Amino acid sequence: MQVTKLKTKLLKSEMAKMFIQNTFWSVFGSIVSKIIVFVTWVVVGRILGSSNYGIFGIIRDTIVMFSSFAGLGLGLTASKFVAEYLEHDKEKASRIIGLTMLFGIIAGVVVGGSVFIYAPLLSQLILNNSDFTNDMRIASVMLFFTSLNGAQIGALQGLSAYKTIAKINIWQALSCAPMLVLATYWGGLYGSVVGFAFYNVIICVFSHNALKKESERNGVCINYRDCLKESHLFWSYSFPAFLSGVLVTPMKWISEVVLINVPNGSRQLGIFMAAQTLGSIFLMFTTMLNAPFITAMAKHRTDDINNFFNRLNIIAPWAIGLFLTLPFMFFPEIGELVWGKDYSGSSFRLCFVLTMFFNLIMMYKQGIARILSVHDLQWLGVLSNTLWGVSLLGGIWLLKSFGAIGLAGSYVFAYIISTIVVLPFYQRRNLIPCNTVFSKYALLLWCITIGVLFLSIGEVPVFTRGVLFLLAAPIYFFIFKKYIQQEKL
Repeated sequence: MQVTKLKTKLLKSEMAKMFIQNTFWSVFGSIVSKIIVFVTWVVVGRILGSSNYGIFGIIRDTIVMFSSFAGLGLGLTASKFVAEYLEHDKEKASRIIGLTMLFGIIAGVVVGGSVFIYAPLLSQLILNNSDFTNDMRIASVMLFFTSLNGAQIGALQGLSAYKTIAKINIWQALSCAPMLVLATYWGGLYGSVVGFAFYNVIICVFSHNALKKESERNGVCINYRDCLKESHLFWSYSFPAFLSGVLVTPMKWISEVVLINVPNGSRQLGIFMAAQTLGSIFLMFTTMLNAPFITAMAKHRTDDINNFFNRLNIIAPWAIGLFLTLPFMFFPEIGELVWGKDYSGSSFRLCFVLTMFFNLIMMYKQGIARILSVHDLQWLGVLSNTLWGVSLLGGIWLLKSFGAIGLAGSYVFAYIISTIVVLPFYQRRNLIPCNTVFSKYALLLWCITIGVLFLSIGEVPVFTRGVLFLLAAPIYFFIFKKYIQQEKL
Protein backbone atom coordinates (compact mmCIF):
# COMPACT_ATOMS: atom_id res chain seq x y z
CA MET A 1 0.00 0.00 0.00
CA GLN A 2 2.80 2.42 0.97
CA VAL A 3 4.73 1.54 -2.18
CA THR A 4 1.63 2.28 -4.31
CA LYS A 5 1.14 5.66 -2.62
CA LEU A 6 4.79 6.53 -3.11
CA LYS A 7 4.63 5.55 -6.79
CA THR A 8 1.47 7.63 -7.35
CA LYS A 9 2.97 10.63 -5.62
CA LEU A 10 6.15 10.43 -7.66
CA LEU A 11 4.33 10.06 -10.99
CA LYS A 12 2.18 13.14 -10.32
CA SER A 13 5.16 15.36 -9.46
CA GLU A 14 7.19 16.98 -12.24
CA MET A 15 9.91 17.62 -9.71
CA ALA A 16 9.98 13.93 -8.81
CA LYS A 17 10.10 12.88 -12.47
CA MET A 18 13.05 15.19 -13.06
CA PHE A 19 14.73 13.89 -9.92
CA ILE A 20 14.28 10.22 -10.92
CA GLN A 21 15.60 10.82 -14.43
CA ASN A 22 18.61 12.79 -13.18
CA THR A 23 19.32 10.25 -10.47
CA PHE A 24 19.21 7.34 -12.91
CA TRP A 25 21.91 8.80 -15.14
CA SER A 26 23.93 10.05 -12.19
CA VAL A 27 23.90 6.66 -10.47
CA PHE A 28 24.35 4.67 -13.71
CA GLY A 29 27.45 6.63 -14.71
CA SER A 30 28.78 6.44 -11.17
CA ILE A 31 28.31 2.68 -10.83
CA VAL A 32 29.98 1.79 -14.12
CA SER A 33 32.89 4.22 -13.74
CA LYS A 34 33.49 3.53 -10.05
CA ILE A 35 33.57 -0.24 -10.58
CA ILE A 36 36.28 0.32 -13.20
CA VAL A 37 38.10 2.71 -10.87
CA PHE A 38 37.93 0.23 -7.97
CA VAL A 39 39.36 -2.61 -10.07
CA THR A 40 42.08 -0.23 -11.28
CA TRP A 41 43.12 0.73 -7.74
CA VAL A 42 43.19 -2.90 -6.67
CA VAL A 43 45.49 -3.83 -9.57
CA VAL A 44 47.71 -0.79 -8.92
CA GLY A 45 47.83 -1.65 -5.20
CA ARG A 46 48.80 -5.24 -5.91
CA ILE A 47 51.57 -4.15 -8.30
CA LEU A 48 53.02 -1.56 -5.92
CA GLY A 49 52.65 -3.56 -2.69
CA SER A 50 51.35 -2.13 0.59
CA SER A 51 54.39 0.08 1.35
CA ASN A 52 54.65 1.78 -2.07
CA TYR A 53 50.86 2.02 -2.25
CA GLY A 54 50.98 3.97 1.00
CA ILE A 55 53.52 6.40 -0.49
CA PHE A 56 51.45 6.75 -3.66
CA GLY A 57 48.38 7.34 -1.47
CA ILE A 58 49.98 10.21 0.47
CA ILE A 59 51.17 11.85 -2.78
CA ARG A 60 47.69 11.49 -4.27
CA ASP A 61 46.01 12.81 -1.12
CA THR A 62 48.44 15.73 -0.93
CA ILE A 63 47.13 16.81 -4.32
CA VAL A 64 43.55 16.17 -3.20
CA MET A 65 44.22 18.31 -0.14
CA PHE A 66 45.52 21.23 -2.20
CA SER A 67 42.61 20.71 -4.62
CA SER A 68 40.27 21.61 -1.77
CA PHE A 69 41.97 25.03 -1.70
CA ALA A 70 41.91 25.38 -5.48
CA GLY A 71 38.27 24.25 -5.73
CA LEU A 72 36.91 27.13 -3.59
CA GLY A 73 33.46 25.50 -3.42
CA LEU A 74 32.90 26.46 -7.06
CA GLY A 75 31.31 23.20 -8.22
CA LEU A 76 28.57 23.35 -5.59
CA THR A 77 27.97 27.03 -6.38
CA ALA A 78 27.57 26.35 -10.10
CA SER A 79 25.33 23.32 -9.48
CA LYS A 80 22.93 25.21 -7.21
CA PHE A 81 22.68 28.64 -8.84
CA VAL A 82 22.80 27.63 -12.51
CA ALA A 83 19.87 25.30 -11.80
CA GLU A 84 18.06 28.04 -9.88
CA TYR A 85 18.30 30.71 -12.61
CA LEU A 86 18.40 28.63 -15.80
CA GLU A 87 14.66 28.78 -16.43
CA HIS A 88 13.98 32.50 -15.89
CA ASP A 89 17.31 34.36 -16.14
CA LYS A 90 19.67 32.79 -18.67
CA GLU A 91 22.00 35.81 -18.67
CA LYS A 92 22.54 35.47 -14.94
CA ALA A 93 23.12 31.70 -15.32
CA SER A 94 25.71 32.47 -18.05
CA ARG A 95 27.53 34.90 -15.76
CA ILE A 96 27.55 32.35 -12.92
CA ILE A 97 29.12 29.74 -15.21
CA GLY A 98 31.74 32.30 -16.29
CA LEU A 99 32.43 33.31 -12.68
CA THR A 100 33.03 29.77 -11.46
CA MET A 101 35.18 28.92 -14.50
CA LEU A 102 37.29 32.09 -14.11
CA PHE A 103 37.87 31.54 -10.41
CA GLY A 104 38.65 27.87 -11.08
CA ILE A 105 41.34 28.78 -13.63
CA ILE A 106 42.94 31.41 -11.37
CA ALA A 107 42.91 29.16 -8.29
CA GLY A 108 44.30 26.22 -10.28
CA VAL A 109 47.23 28.26 -11.61
CA VAL A 110 48.07 29.82 -8.23
CA VAL A 111 47.77 26.68 -6.08
CA GLY A 112 49.24 24.29 -8.70
CA GLY A 113 52.18 26.63 -9.34
CA SER A 114 52.86 26.97 -5.61
CA VAL A 115 52.94 23.18 -5.12
CA PHE A 116 55.27 22.81 -8.12
CA ILE A 117 57.70 25.38 -6.72
CA TYR A 118 57.68 24.02 -3.18
CA ALA A 119 57.66 20.32 -4.16
CA PRO A 120 61.15 19.64 -2.62
CA LEU A 121 60.01 21.09 0.72
CA LEU A 122 56.74 19.14 0.65
CA SER A 123 58.52 15.89 -0.18
CA GLN A 124 60.94 16.36 2.71
CA LEU A 125 58.20 17.46 5.11
CA ILE A 126 55.77 14.65 4.34
CA LEU A 127 58.03 11.70 3.54
CA ASN A 128 61.34 12.76 5.10
CA ASN A 129 62.85 12.14 1.66
CA SER A 130 63.47 14.64 -1.14
CA ASP A 131 63.75 11.79 -3.69
CA PHE A 132 60.01 12.11 -4.30
CA THR A 133 60.24 15.74 -5.50
CA ASN A 134 59.65 14.85 -9.16
CA ASP A 135 56.65 12.72 -8.23
CA MET A 136 55.21 15.69 -6.34
CA ARG A 137 55.83 18.06 -9.26
CA ILE A 138 54.15 15.75 -11.75
CA ALA A 139 51.19 15.46 -9.41
CA SER A 140 51.01 19.27 -8.98
CA VAL A 141 50.04 19.62 -12.66
CA MET A 142 46.77 17.92 -11.76
CA LEU A 143 45.73 20.84 -9.55
CA PHE A 144 44.96 23.15 -12.47
CA PHE A 145 42.80 20.53 -14.16
CA THR A 146 40.99 19.38 -11.00
CA SER A 147 40.14 22.98 -10.06
CA LEU A 148 38.80 23.78 -13.53
CA ASN A 149 36.98 20.48 -13.79
CA GLY A 150 35.17 21.01 -10.47
CA ALA A 151 33.59 24.18 -11.86
CA GLN A 152 32.78 22.47 -15.18
CA ILE A 153 31.06 19.46 -13.60
CA GLY A 154 29.11 21.77 -11.28
CA ALA A 155 27.86 23.76 -14.28
CA LEU A 156 26.87 20.56 -16.09
CA GLN A 157 24.94 19.47 -13.01
CA GLY A 158 23.19 22.84 -12.89
CA LEU A 159 22.21 22.30 -16.54
CA SER A 160 20.80 18.88 -15.52
CA ALA A 161 23.17 17.21 -18.03
CA TYR A 162 23.41 14.01 -16.01
CA LYS A 163 23.35 11.71 -19.02
CA THR A 164 26.32 13.63 -20.42
CA ILE A 165 28.18 13.43 -17.09
CA ALA A 166 27.54 9.68 -17.00
CA LYS A 167 29.07 9.30 -20.45
CA ILE A 168 32.09 11.41 -19.42
CA ASN A 169 32.71 9.27 -16.35
CA ILE A 170 32.42 6.01 -18.27
CA TRP A 171 34.63 7.05 -21.19
CA GLN A 172 37.21 8.52 -18.85
CA ALA A 173 37.38 5.32 -16.81
CA LEU A 174 37.58 3.10 -19.90
CA SER A 175 40.29 5.16 -21.56
CA CYS A 176 42.44 5.89 -18.52
CA ALA A 177 42.28 2.70 -16.44
CA PRO A 178 44.42 0.55 -18.79
CA MET A 179 46.94 3.35 -19.14
CA LEU A 180 47.25 3.79 -15.36
CA VAL A 181 47.78 0.06 -14.83
CA LEU A 182 50.41 -0.17 -17.60
CA ALA A 183 52.20 2.95 -16.34
CA THR A 184 52.38 1.43 -12.85
CA TYR A 185 53.57 -1.92 -14.18
CA TRP A 186 56.38 -0.38 -16.23
CA GLY A 187 57.24 2.63 -14.07
CA GLY A 188 56.41 1.56 -10.53
CA LEU A 189 55.58 4.41 -8.14
CA TYR A 190 56.63 7.15 -10.56
CA GLY A 191 54.60 5.57 -13.36
CA SER A 192 51.49 5.46 -11.17
CA VAL A 193 51.81 9.19 -10.43
CA VAL A 194 52.22 10.04 -14.14
CA GLY A 195 49.24 7.84 -15.02
CA PHE A 196 47.08 9.47 -12.35
CA ALA A 197 47.97 12.94 -13.66
CA PHE A 198 46.96 11.91 -17.18
CA TYR A 199 43.72 10.52 -15.75
CA ASN A 200 42.75 13.98 -14.44
CA VAL A 201 43.72 15.77 -17.64
CA ILE A 202 41.49 13.52 -19.74
CA ILE A 203 38.33 14.08 -17.69
CA CYS A 204 38.90 17.85 -17.75
CA VAL A 205 39.10 17.83 -21.56
CA PHE A 206 35.97 15.65 -21.84
CA SER A 207 34.06 17.92 -19.43
CA HIS A 208 35.07 21.13 -21.23
CA ASN A 209 33.80 19.89 -24.59
CA ALA A 210 30.58 18.66 -23.00
CA LEU A 211 29.98 21.99 -21.22
CA LYS A 212 30.23 23.95 -24.47
CA LYS A 213 27.68 21.69 -26.17
CA GLU A 214 25.25 21.65 -23.21
CA SER A 215 25.48 25.44 -22.78
CA GLU A 216 24.52 25.99 -26.41
CA ARG A 217 21.67 23.51 -26.13
CA ASN A 218 20.24 25.33 -23.09
CA GLY A 219 20.64 28.81 -24.59
CA VAL A 220 23.38 29.96 -22.21
CA CYS A 221 27.08 30.66 -22.63
CA ILE A 222 30.25 30.92 -20.57
CA ASN A 223 30.18 34.69 -19.92
CA TYR A 224 33.57 35.83 -18.65
CA ARG A 225 33.09 39.51 -19.57
CA ASP A 226 30.31 40.31 -17.08
CA CYS A 227 30.84 37.45 -14.63
CA LEU A 228 32.15 39.66 -11.81
CA LYS A 229 28.63 41.07 -11.41
CA GLU A 230 27.89 37.80 -9.61
CA SER A 231 30.98 37.93 -7.39
CA HIS A 232 28.78 38.34 -4.29
CA LEU A 233 27.94 34.63 -4.64
CA PHE A 234 31.56 33.82 -3.92
CA TRP A 235 31.43 35.45 -0.48
CA SER A 236 27.88 34.45 0.44
CA TYR A 237 27.96 30.85 -0.80
CA SER A 238 31.23 29.62 -2.36
CA PHE A 239 33.45 30.81 0.47
CA PRO A 240 31.44 29.13 3.29
CA ALA A 241 31.24 25.96 1.16
CA PHE A 242 34.99 26.21 0.63
CA LEU A 243 35.66 26.63 4.36
CA SER A 244 33.43 23.67 5.16
CA GLY A 245 35.33 21.47 2.71
CA VAL A 246 38.77 22.85 3.52
CA LEU A 247 38.30 21.85 7.14
CA VAL A 248 37.86 18.21 6.05
CA THR A 249 40.50 17.40 3.45
CA PRO A 250 43.54 18.95 5.19
CA MET A 251 42.59 17.20 8.44
CA LYS A 252 42.51 13.88 6.60
CA TRP A 253 45.87 14.69 5.04
CA ILE A 254 47.48 15.65 8.37
CA SER A 255 46.26 12.41 9.96
CA GLU A 256 47.85 10.44 7.09
CA VAL A 257 51.12 12.37 7.46
CA VAL A 258 51.15 11.50 11.17
CA LEU A 259 50.64 7.81 10.36
CA ILE A 260 53.21 7.56 7.55
CA ASN A 261 55.92 8.95 9.84
CA VAL A 262 55.55 6.24 12.51
CA PRO A 263 57.71 3.08 12.25
CA ASN A 264 56.53 1.00 9.27
CA GLY A 265 54.17 3.87 8.55
CA SER A 266 54.09 3.61 4.75
CA ARG A 267 52.86 -0.01 4.98
CA GLN A 268 50.28 0.89 7.63
CA LEU A 269 49.01 3.75 5.47
CA GLY A 270 48.91 1.39 2.48
CA ILE A 271 46.74 -1.02 4.47
CA PHE A 272 44.40 1.81 5.48
CA MET A 273 44.20 3.10 1.88
CA ALA A 274 43.37 -0.39 0.61
CA ALA A 275 40.77 -1.01 3.33
CA GLN A 276 39.18 2.40 2.70
CA THR A 277 39.01 2.05 -1.10
CA LEU A 278 35.82 -0.02 -1.30
CA GLY A 279 34.06 2.09 1.34
CA SER A 280 34.98 5.28 -0.52
CA ILE A 281 33.62 3.81 -3.75
CA PHE A 282 30.32 3.07 -1.97
CA LEU A 283 30.35 6.62 -0.61
CA MET A 284 30.78 7.95 -4.15
CA PHE A 285 27.67 6.04 -5.22
CA THR A 286 25.54 7.84 -2.63
CA THR A 287 27.36 11.14 -3.22
CA MET A 288 26.05 11.00 -6.80
CA LEU A 289 22.62 11.68 -5.28
CA ASN A 290 23.89 15.12 -4.20
CA ALA A 291 23.46 16.94 -7.48
CA PRO A 292 20.00 15.55 -8.41
CA PHE A 293 18.65 16.33 -4.94
CA ILE A 294 20.23 19.81 -4.79
CA THR A 295 19.13 20.64 -8.34
CA ALA A 296 15.51 19.58 -7.70
CA MET A 297 15.29 21.24 -4.29
CA ALA A 298 16.94 24.46 -5.49
CA LYS A 299 14.39 24.84 -8.30
CA HIS A 300 11.43 24.26 -5.95
CA ARG A 301 12.77 25.21 -2.55
CA THR A 302 9.48 26.83 -1.47
CA ASP A 303 7.18 24.06 -2.71
CA ASP A 304 5.36 21.74 -0.30
CA ILE A 305 6.97 18.75 -2.01
CA ASN A 306 10.31 19.79 -0.52
CA ASN A 307 9.21 18.33 2.78
CA PHE A 308 8.82 14.98 1.05
CA PHE A 309 12.24 15.30 -0.57
CA ASN A 310 13.87 16.40 2.68
CA ARG A 311 12.80 13.14 4.28
CA LEU A 312 13.61 10.97 1.28
CA ASN A 313 16.94 12.78 1.08
CA ILE A 314 17.83 11.52 4.58
CA ILE A 315 16.64 7.95 4.13
CA ALA A 316 17.80 7.13 0.58
CA PRO A 317 21.61 7.35 0.98
CA TRP A 318 21.51 5.59 4.33
CA ALA A 319 19.41 2.71 2.97
CA ILE A 320 21.75 2.34 0.00
CA GLY A 321 24.73 2.48 2.34
CA LEU A 322 23.40 -0.26 4.60
CA PHE A 323 22.63 -2.48 1.62
CA LEU A 324 26.17 -2.03 0.25
CA THR A 325 28.27 -2.17 3.41
CA LEU A 326 26.62 -4.81 5.61
CA PRO A 327 27.85 -7.90 3.68
CA PHE A 328 31.41 -6.61 3.94
CA MET A 329 31.04 -5.76 7.63
CA PHE A 330 29.94 -9.35 8.23
CA PHE A 331 32.69 -10.82 6.01
CA PRO A 332 35.83 -8.61 5.91
CA GLU A 333 37.74 -11.62 4.54
CA ILE A 334 36.35 -10.60 1.14
CA GLY A 335 38.64 -7.59 1.24
CA GLU A 336 41.66 -9.79 1.94
CA LEU A 337 40.89 -11.96 -1.07
CA VAL A 338 40.61 -8.91 -3.31
CA TRP A 339 43.82 -7.16 -2.24
CA GLY A 340 46.07 -10.20 -1.83
CA LYS A 341 48.45 -11.59 0.77
CA ASP A 342 50.55 -8.42 1.17
CA TYR A 343 47.50 -6.78 2.76
CA SER A 344 46.03 -9.75 4.61
CA GLY A 345 45.85 -10.27 8.37
CA SER A 346 43.75 -9.28 11.37
CA SER A 347 44.96 -5.68 11.10
CA PHE A 348 43.51 -5.33 7.60
CA ARG A 349 40.24 -7.07 8.52
CA LEU A 350 39.59 -4.84 11.53
CA CYS A 351 40.57 -1.73 9.57
CA PHE A 352 38.27 -2.83 6.74
CA VAL A 353 35.26 -3.15 9.06
CA LEU A 354 35.92 0.20 10.74
CA THR A 355 36.20 2.00 7.38
CA MET A 356 32.90 0.49 6.27
CA PHE A 357 31.25 1.74 9.47
CA PHE A 358 32.48 5.33 9.28
CA ASN A 359 31.58 5.53 5.59
CA LEU A 360 28.06 4.46 6.58
CA ILE A 361 27.91 7.36 9.05
CA MET A 362 29.05 9.70 6.28
CA MET A 363 26.24 8.46 4.02
CA TYR A 364 23.74 9.15 6.79
CA LYS A 365 25.03 12.73 7.18
CA GLN A 366 24.90 13.48 3.44
CA GLY A 367 21.19 14.25 3.50
CA ILE A 368 21.60 16.74 6.35
CA ALA A 369 24.46 18.45 4.51
CA ARG A 370 22.27 18.81 1.39
CA ILE A 371 19.48 20.49 3.38
CA LEU A 372 21.96 23.04 4.76
CA SER A 373 23.34 23.62 1.26
CA VAL A 374 19.96 24.23 -0.39
CA HIS A 375 18.93 26.72 2.30
CA ASP A 376 22.26 28.61 2.18
CA LEU A 377 23.33 27.48 5.66
CA GLN A 378 26.87 26.49 4.75
CA TRP A 379 28.28 28.16 7.84
CA LEU A 380 26.63 25.52 10.01
CA GLY A 381 28.52 22.90 7.98
CA VAL A 382 31.70 24.72 8.94
CA LEU A 383 30.80 24.23 12.61
CA SER A 384 30.23 20.49 12.15
CA ASN A 385 33.40 19.95 10.14
CA THR A 386 35.52 21.94 12.62
CA LEU A 387 34.40 19.63 15.41
CA TRP A 388 35.07 16.60 13.17
CA GLY A 389 38.58 17.77 12.28
CA VAL A 390 39.60 18.43 15.88
CA SER A 391 38.27 15.00 16.91
CA LEU A 392 40.13 13.23 14.08
CA LEU A 393 43.48 14.84 14.87
CA GLY A 394 43.06 14.18 18.59
CA GLY A 395 42.20 10.56 17.84
CA ILE A 396 45.15 9.83 15.55
CA TRP A 397 47.58 11.53 17.92
CA LEU A 398 46.46 9.18 20.69
CA LEU A 399 46.11 6.04 18.53
CA LYS A 400 48.98 6.42 16.02
CA SER A 401 50.89 3.54 17.61
CA PHE A 402 48.07 1.21 16.46
CA GLY A 403 48.85 1.98 12.82
CA ALA A 404 46.06 1.52 10.26
CA ILE A 405 43.58 0.43 12.95
CA GLY A 406 44.34 3.60 14.92
CA LEU A 407 43.60 5.82 11.91
CA ALA A 408 40.36 3.97 11.09
CA GLY A 409 39.30 4.15 14.74
CA SER A 410 40.03 7.89 14.78
CA TYR A 411 37.68 8.37 11.83
CA VAL A 412 34.91 6.44 13.62
CA PHE A 413 35.41 8.53 16.76
CA ALA A 414 35.40 11.82 14.81
CA TYR A 415 32.20 11.05 12.88
CA ILE A 416 30.34 9.85 15.97
CA ILE A 417 31.32 12.94 17.98
CA SER A 418 30.51 15.43 15.20
CA THR A 419 27.12 13.78 14.60
CA ILE A 420 26.01 13.47 18.22
CA VAL A 421 26.95 17.05 19.09
CA VAL A 422 25.45 18.91 16.11
CA LEU A 423 22.15 17.04 15.64
CA PRO A 424 20.46 18.53 18.75
CA PHE A 425 21.55 21.99 17.56
CA TYR A 426 19.96 21.39 14.15
CA GLN A 427 16.84 20.06 15.89
CA ARG A 428 16.39 23.15 18.05
CA ARG A 429 16.66 25.39 14.97
CA ASN A 430 14.19 23.20 13.06
CA LEU A 431 16.67 22.58 10.23
CA ILE A 432 16.11 18.84 9.85
CA PRO A 433 13.06 16.54 9.61
CA CYS A 434 13.20 15.47 13.24
CA ASN A 435 10.71 12.60 12.98
CA THR A 436 12.99 11.03 10.40
CA VAL A 437 16.34 11.64 12.09
CA PHE A 438 15.25 10.76 15.64
CA SER A 439 12.87 7.92 14.76
CA LYS A 440 12.84 4.84 17.02
CA TYR A 441 13.35 2.75 13.88
CA ALA A 442 16.44 4.74 12.95
CA LEU A 443 17.82 4.16 16.46
CA LEU A 444 17.08 0.43 16.20
CA LEU A 445 18.86 0.18 12.84
CA TRP A 446 21.93 1.89 14.28
CA CYS A 447 21.97 -0.40 17.33
CA ILE A 448 21.88 -3.53 15.16
CA THR A 449 24.63 -2.15 12.89
CA ILE A 450 26.86 -1.40 15.89
CA GLY A 451 26.24 -4.98 17.02
CA VAL A 452 27.45 -6.21 13.61
CA LEU A 453 30.57 -4.04 14.04
CA PHE A 454 31.44 -5.68 17.38
CA LEU A 455 30.65 -9.10 15.92
CA SER A 456 33.38 -8.65 13.33
CA ILE A 457 35.82 -7.04 15.77
CA GLY A 458 35.40 -10.08 18.04
CA GLU A 459 36.64 -12.43 15.25
CA VAL A 460 33.49 -14.60 15.49
CA PRO A 461 33.80 -17.73 13.27
CA VAL A 462 32.75 -17.30 9.64
CA PHE A 463 29.98 -19.93 9.84
CA THR A 464 28.37 -18.20 12.83
CA ARG A 465 28.55 -14.85 11.05
CA GLY A 466 26.98 -16.43 7.98
CA VAL A 467 24.00 -17.67 9.97
CA LEU A 468 23.60 -14.29 11.69
CA PHE A 469 23.82 -12.52 8.33
CA LEU A 470 20.95 -14.61 6.96
CA LEU A 471 18.92 -13.72 10.06
CA ALA A 472 19.86 -10.03 9.98
CA ALA A 473 18.90 -9.41 6.34
CA PRO A 474 15.12 -9.90 6.78
CA ILE A 475 15.23 -8.02 10.11
CA TYR A 476 16.77 -4.99 8.38
CA PHE A 477 14.17 -5.22 5.63
CA PHE A 478 11.29 -5.40 8.14
CA ILE A 479 12.55 -2.42 10.18
CA PHE A 480 13.11 -0.30 7.07
CA LYS A 481 9.59 -1.13 5.91
CA LYS A 482 8.23 0.11 9.22
CA TYR A 483 10.47 3.16 8.99
CA ILE A 484 9.10 4.08 5.54
CA GLN A 485 5.50 3.45 6.65
CA GLN A 486 6.05 5.80 9.59
CA GLU A 487 7.33 8.46 7.17
CA LYS A 488 4.28 7.99 4.91
CA LEU A 489 6.47 8.42 1.83
